[in-house]
Amino acid sequence: MKITDNDRFEDINFKDIHGIEDLKSKSFYNCTFNNCDFVSCDFTSSLFSECQFNNSNLSLLKLTETRFQEVTFEGCKLLGTDFTPVNQLMMEVKFANCQLTDCNFAELPLENTTYLKCKVHQCDFYNANLSNADFSESDLYGSLFENTDLRGANFRLAQNYSINPLQNKIKNAKFSLPDAMTLLNALEIKIDED
Repeated sequence: MKITDNDRFEDINFKDIHGIEDLKSKSFYNCTFNNCDFVSCDFTSSLFSECQFNNSNLSLLKLTETRFQEVTFEGCKLLGTDFTPVNQLMMEVKFANCQLTDCNFAELPLENTTYLKCKVHQCDFYNANLSNADFSESDLYGSLFENTDLRGANFRLAQNYSINPLQNKIKNAKFSLPDAMTLLNALEIKIDED
């Protein structure tokens, strides 16, 4: 079955899909996407429910009113993907071992979202709700956290983050040394190691 033939798909394992530019207004339930290349694909008004993307390239997606409900991304590449136009109703995504660079998650309800062992480089989390999110073992180089709700978030073994505790909510967030020392940068204090 070709992915362009129908508008509704259920319990299908898609593999090695390339060159698709338009997946608008389609519904996918309990589908798996393996080794697919969806660069610059238009997912406008599509629904992905209980789906998994594995080792796929999802860079520069168009996500206007796209719905992600219980969607997992494993080993995927997402470069320049703007998540802000998605439909936020029942949004739930998980990322593991992914490369996320220049992605925009600003002002999104991302509580309980996981970013496990990911490269989250230069992503924008401005004004997002990341309460109880899990960034364990992720590299957050250049990512922006400003006016972000990080209460209860897990940053254990995460690195290269820059979080100003005066501009973000961080109560009960979990950090590990030595990277947790960067939280003091905003206070402009000097600490001697002696």
